[in-house]
This record gives sequence, structure tokens and C-alpha cells, in this order.
Amino acid sequence: MKPVYLVGEMGRGGQERQLRYLLLEWRKLNQPCGLIIWVTNKEYDADLKELLEAGVDVLSLESIGLINKFRLGRKFIKSNGGTLLHSYTFYLNFYTSILGWLCGIPAIGGIRNRLLITLELSGQMRFILSSLFPRKKIANNRLYQRDLRFPFSNWMYKNTQIVTNQLDMKNRPLVPVNPKNPIQSCSVARLYAEKDIPMLIEALRRAKLAGFKFKHRHAGKGPLLDTLLSQVALAGLDEDVEFVGELENTKEFVQSADIFLHSARSEGYPNVIMEALANGRPVLTTQCGDAEDLVQNGVNGYCVPVGDIGTYTEQLKLLLQNPEGLRKMGSESYRIAMENFNLTKLAHDTRQAYFNFEIE
Repeated sequence: MKPVYLVGEMGRGGQERQLRYLLLEWRKLNQPCGLIIWVTNKEYDADLKELLEAGVDVLSLESIGLINKFRLGRKFIKSNGGTLLHSYTFYLNFYTSILGWLCGIPAIGGIRNRLLITLELSGQMRFILSSLFPRKKIANNRLYQRDLRFPFSNWMYKNTQIVTNQLDMKNRPLVPVNPKNPIQSCSVARLYAEKDIPMLIEALRRAKLAGFKFKHRHAGKGPLLDTLLSQVALAGLDEDVEFVGELENTKEFVQSADIFLHSARSEGYPNVIMEALANGRPVLTTQCGDAEDLVQNGVNGYCVPVGDIGTYTEQLKLLLQNPEGLRKMGSESYRIAMENFNLTKLAHDTRQAYFNFEIE
């Protein structure tokens, strides 16, 4: 077996991090594998160095026409002996199906988000085509199933298996929460609408009006930065909220905080929450993706309905007013991570899905 993966852009989002973990794990197991990057972004070239040094075959496609992308992709797969093609980006599912057909190898689609949000991001035509083809798909979450409301959509997704995201917990010690004065919180997300950073800022505004003191830092970049900076200014949070841009490694950033905040409307199996748990931090999150599988109310944080600003603010206040409780919740987050996260499981479950599809 030699799987080849197709991804829209090899950036630093959760989807790309999981793919990087999987590719590196394959190489540790001496499993040949390849990667096709559909849209090259020179900004992330340095991030590919680790993959190349590990022996992953990589093809980065420039801004060329679709036919040329298929031609170069086919040549790459044929010359490197690829035996199956797996999309890690939903909108590329249909293209993956075509490329698999051109190469005479099986194709597998990917679902990394809730379907209605995927429809919103992909557009109707690409959504329909990437839902129909390829028939076999792997999802990283169960939330997508909530949108399967009609017989036709059930038919399109009936050959879908779930392989949840994973993290490497080997040699990762607990860095206990050491509550600061004022309490420091952080968040990590791209500055896009589906991450709903405005709700997070509004919750912080309400907490400040209620007399709570804090310092919040956000890591991530995106087109909404200027809008969010304006909201922060209007809310009177200039001295309390800081945007630090995109970070190559968020480990120390998260460990420097006492609380991790997440406010997204949509996720798959949220990497940022997994990372917060692995770094031993209590989490306040919306019920985005499969967040409820990771955050237990009152144990290692709180999980509230998506868009419920009132409940989100109240739970934020509970965390801010109990500094000593943060230490215990952080320890529970770390325990949950140690018991559940394992990169070997990611490779095993992915291989098992291929086997279940009878294409290995």
C-alpha cells in the first residue's frame, strides 16, 4: 500500500496538522506515502521540510489550470507508485475522484467539518459533487451526521467511516496551571466567520463590565483582523485583549495561559481543544464539532451551546472567579489527553478504514 493524500493548502490549521501527524507516523512505521498540495503557499514551504526529510514524496502544484493539475498529479502518482488517493480537503473530493480514475486507483473523500458549514464554505455545486464522489469517505467527527436529514443525503454518506483526530502524548509532561493575577486566557483560531471570535470578545466585554479582571491573547490570522480590532476598541478592551498573529508552535503560548477559550460555530474533531487538553488547561468551548467528547462540564471546563453568549459569559465568570479550581481542571484535562490521544491509533484507525473499504 502507498497512500497519496490531497490537501488544499498545507498551512497550520487543524486539518493540516492532522495530515502532517499521519504522514510522519506512516514514515515511522516505514509506510511509503505521498502528498499533493493543490494550492502552493510559499509562506509554508519551511513547514514541509520535516515531511521531506522523513521521506514523504511531495508535489506542490502552482497556480495553473485544472487540466495541468490533473496531468501533473497523475504523473506524480504513477511515478511514485501510489495505490490509493485520499482527500483531506472536502472541496477536493470530486477532483480526488477524477484523479483516482485517471490513475486507476481507489479514491477516498474527506469530511472535516459539519456538512451545513461545509456547504456554506464550498458553494452548492462543489458541495453536491464532493458529496457524491467519491462514494467512500472518511470523517473525523460525528457531528456531520446531524445534517443527514433526507434519504438522498443519507445515501450519499452511507459509506463513511469515522477516524477521529489524535495527538502525540509521548514525553509530554504536565505543566500545571499557576493562576496569575489577573487571570490570563488565550484562544487559537483563524480569523474567519465560522470561528465566531466576535462572540468571544463580547463575552470578555460582559465579564469586564461585571468587574472581572483578565488578560486575553489570541493566536491566528485572517481577513477579519481589522473588524475584530475595531470591536475590541469599541468594547474598551484595548488593554485586555491582544492579537499575536499566527504562531508556528502554540505549545508555549497555551501553557502561558490559565484558561483556554474557544467560540467556534463549527469544527470537526477540534484540534485546538485537544492541544489545550494536552497542555493541561481548562477549556471553555461551544458545542462545536465533537467538543462534547473532550470537555466535561465542571470537570475540565465547560461546553455550552453554539452562539449562546449568555451561558458562555456565565461560565467564563465561573472560571475567572475560581483561580484555584483552574489548577484541578487543568490536571483533569491532561489526564483525559493522556488516556485518549495516541498518534499510533491515528495510523491504525486510518489503515483499518482502508481495510474496511476493502481497498488495502
